[in-house]
Amino acid sequence: MIVARFFLGLTEGGLLGGMIIYLAMFYRRHDLLYRIGLFYCAAPLSGAFGGLLATGLAKINSGSYHGWPFIFFVEGAITVAFGILVAFFLPHTPSESKFLNEEERNGAVVRMTFDAQGSSAADDVDHETFSWFWVRRALLNWNTILLSLNFFAIITPIYSYSLFLPSINRALGYTAVKAQLFTVPPNICGFFSVLITGWASDKYRVRGPFMLAGCTLAIGGYIMLIASADPTIQWGGTFLVASGIFPCSPLVMGWLANNLAPHVRVISSFAPILI
Repeated sequence: MIVARFFLGLTEGGLLGGMIIYLAMFYRRHDLLYRIGLFYCAAPLSGAFGGLLATGLAKINSGSYHGWPFIFFVEGAITVAFGILVAFFLPHTPSESKFLNEEERNGAVVRMTFDAQGSSAADDVDHETFSWFWVRRALLNWNTILLSLNFFAIITPIYSYSLFLPSINRALGYTAVKAQLFTVPPNICGFFSVLITGWASDKYRVRGPFMLAGCTLAIGGYIMLIASADPTIQWGGTFLVASGIFPCSPLVMGWLANNLAPHVRVISSFAPILI
């Protein structure tokens, strides 16, 4: 299981950084964060409904497999199938988008080139070759180091919240099934918080102040969880945690993507963290 987990992290490590630079090829820098938020909304949604799915799958017994292995079988199969599907659907660059007509493709290329002041990631990708020079530049860049540490500090409470929210609910006195059901409202709240924050951040073209506000809100939620013995107040604290912490992750991604060039440095910034 440990070896399998290692290879899962190894293969998954480049996904998030690759998705960020992929979106950066299609959207301008001040239209980007909302799109990253749309992609990242899968995190709170999976927290809302993944637990319900896992509860049902854990009740399956077949042969020598009982319960939890079926979570990996079914959810893993869905992930693999969807990964193969999108490989045939997603265009390489805006100029290769089959769902756009020729005029729209040309407009997309011009728009991205203008936003990048002469050379966009979509233009560079057709002529790029791998070079350790850019890997070193990415790893030694102070923007990369500071925001990577920032990202690590953000995803730690995100994952602890997501993974332990059912346990928190059970500690409040709810049964296992009801504890899973009570994970849905806070995560749905986090879902809308990501969308609203992404839209506002692009509109006002700032990232840091929204991150500070989100972290402050999440801290308030954790204080409610720790300081109060009232289950209602503690459950209310989970709403503040979800609303505050989930938007911070796409904010870090968009902030870093807006401030690094060339685009290969963005990928290098996030891959080691995820592994």
